[in-house]
Amino acid sequence: MGTPLREQVEEALLERYAPHLRPFTPQTSLDAHKDGSYGVSALSVTMYATGNNLRGMSRHRFGLFYDDGTSFFAVGYFQKELDPPGSEGYLFLVAPRGKDVLAKVADISEWALSSGLPCKGAYARFLSEDQRAALLLQGFSPISASPWHPDAPQEDETYCHSIVALDALLDVEGPKSVPLLSPNSRRKAIDGFNRFGNFLARNGFTFSLEERVEPDEAKGLLNAHFESLRQRGKLIGSTPEDHYNSLDFSSVPGVYSFMPRLQGVPVALFVGERLSSERLGLYTSITRWDTSTLASIPELRNPAGFGGLTTYAYLAFFRELRAQGFKEAHLGGSEVESLNTFKRRLGAKEDPTHWAVLLP
Repeated sequence: MGTPLREQVEEALLERYAPHLRPFTPQTSLDAHKDGSYGVSALSVTMYATGNNLRGMSRHRFGLFYDDGTSFFAVGYFQKELDPPGSEGYLFLVAPRGKDVLAKVADISEWALSSGLPCKGAYARFLSEDQRAALLLQGFSPISASPWHPDAPQEDETYCHSIVALDALLDVEGPKSVPLLSPNSRRKAIDGFNRFGNFLARNGFTFSLEERVEPDEAKGLLNAHFESLRQRGKLIGSTPEDHYNSLDFSSVPGVYSFMPRLQGVPVALFVGERLSSERLGLYTSITRWDTSTLASIPELRNPAGFGGLTTYAYLAFFRELRAQGFKEAHLGGSEVESLNTFKRRLGAKEDPTHWAVLLP
């Protein structure tokens, strides 16, 4: 989808709803609106309303947001992944919060669909169950009326195991038994951690968790990760461009960025934001666990156990979060069941959120 369609919609909305609707920037503070939920953060806005996505490019690359002092939500516009190139897109209204906010969501949605703009529908997401029910009474439809993707109807809110209690998962040296986990899941989490630990010992390798993130290296990791998903037929919804914006927020107060390295080579990327005094939301989280990553490490003697990298990296990251005073990590939802299963093995509990859609 070319730039003009999205910008046509955005400029019309900016004109009609000024001054409350405006472009988001790294200098925009959302502290007054934060409620501990995953949908309300700077990284959430710039990911879910991003103007970097190839199905919704815009000169407002961090997206738009509505804030009239009493209510808040982010605003984006995207083409569906399976629609033909050049198709009209859909308005997105992300994480509405505040007084009378659903009336404002409905007003913007109805106007966008009735004003002749190239807009085939409006999705409200990161809703509570009560919000979803209220929007259905105002003319919105359940997501079943127009799923965003056949394999992930609510994109990464399709599966919802997401909140990890750090003290329940960690001991001083590594993972420990988690009461919420089944014995099989608990075993697999600990086995993954131990397998990679043995890989390190077998090869005499070092693993470090660095807070210094190089943007070019980070983009290289993102591109390689999503290309690997594409080649394996597991690419649903997200693109590397969705995460580029998070790199521009690394110096924003409350944002935490880490690049785990193996023998100095970057193998993972974690970017999160403080949602409350005790909870961090993790928005960009990738690990390059496929063996092609090892090609850049000439000292490798034995690759056995490298597949445990993801679990090991997450647990190292969780230990650092706990050392910085956090008690919970919110990993966000998942588009695919396999990723949801991985989070369950880390002891993640459910935090369901919902979508509703307004169609012409």
